[in-house]
Amino acid sequence: MGKHLLALAALVALCGCDETSTKAKPSDDDDRSEKRRKKSEKKTQGDPASTAATADRPGGRGGLDVTLDGEPLTIKTALASSEGGSSIELLFSTASPKCSDLEGNGRLLAEGEKSFSLTVAPLLRPQGKVAWGINKIYFNSDTKQGGDLGQVTVERGDAAKGVEGTLEFERVLEASEFLKRPEQKLTVKGAFTAKGCGVISDEAAPEARPQPGLKLSVSGKRFDIVAAVVRPTTFPKPGHELMLSSAPADCEKGPDGADIRLAVHVDADEKVTFASLRGGVFSSQLSASTDEPKLTAGPKGPWEGAGAVGVTMKGEMEVLGYTVVANGELEALRCPKK
Repeated sequence: MGKHLLALAALVALCGCDETSTKAKPSDDDDRSEKRRKKSEKKTQGDPASTAATADRPGGRGGLDVTLDGEPLTIKTALASSEGGSSIELLFSTASPKCSDLEGNGRLLAEGEKSFSLTVAPLLRPQGKVAWGINKIYFNSDTKQGGDLGQVTVERGDAAKGVEGTLEFERVLEASEFLKRPEQKLTVKGAFTAKGCGVISDEAAPEARPQPGLKLSVSGKRFDIVAAVVRPTTFPKPGHELMLSSAPADCEKGPDGADIRLAVHVDADEKVTFASLRGGVFSSQLSASTDEPKLTAGPKGPWEGAGAVGVTMKGEMEVLGYTVVANGELEALRCPKK
């Protein structure tokens, strides 16, 4: 048997988010970040030259204590990366992956390697407070998002220069006959230092289309919008979906790494009756509908056709405690129905 084995493809089991509406629209915009996490579950013939540098090791201030089912794991490498927004993905491994291993379509795992990753970000709370928190935890083919995921403090948070802070969380996985996995308990506590890998993206980003004429805020925090896309939709009823994002997007590619992605349903009367709010600064996907719309989005021409259409937005809407306020003019790229 060779030094490295071919592992089964990872199955991501998204757990429920306690703040997410049951009416949330399924979306593939977040799939790319999940695929990046699943790379750490792919095994193939390795590169024996992949060794951990001293800078990669999460030492200092007592180090990070990690146990799996009560047995200690020695973490040799901690890497920090991002997709361009405020959120940072931290990878912790018992082996020696390098920043270059995070790129492309797969990552080489050493035999017996154990790893886990989590996303931390300056999370925006409904009252407008911003504080570092854990957005997602990925371990052994399981992703948990939303709710109380544990504690994180960040003394230095830069995906390019590195991240220093402390972590404390516990993750219990139920036994899975399909994955041939017994019940597992991962416990993490202590200080860490992660080497900065910078922005890592699987694909070239679309051209940014800034919208300086639009003022958009969520719970008092202002966001600069660089993408506006509109397309016909039947969810939750026939109309048009207008998507605004802080990261570039077009008709083919979603906004990778966006701090905010706001999608609103505009009916025939130009009223917004449904909104979906997600992004790196939110702990989960948030969706809400209203029978008394106070937010409008009026086109200056047909919603459908070639090129872009001017849109005037005015008003506000509550989305599970978050107050979304949008006023001004924007140019939305017309896209065909998915």
